[in-house]
Amino acid sequence: MRKNKQSIADDIENIKLGKSLKKLRKREKWTQAELGEILGLHQSAVSRLELGLQALNLTHLSAIARFLKCHPMEVMERLSDPSAADSPKS
Repeated sequence: MRKNKQSIADDIENIKLGKSLKKLRKREKWTQAELGEILGLHQSAVSRLELGLQALNLTHLSAIARFLKCHPMEVMERLSDPSAADSPKS
């Protein structure tokens, strides 16, 4: 099956966000299982998020934000900006 341009762009964005999620997880010293507990997901689902095979949604961002005690938009900014995902949290 052939994908359209928007579908390919979505896949690329999912991969980028997944890589950033992994960087954020590692920076926080969380295992995939620990992040899964935060998100209410199994470790294998976290793996799929990090690989870009499953899209992050607002529920995921809200759960991470609650755990980090910040606004979901800040989580999105950290995930969208690779340098922010690498920087120490304030």
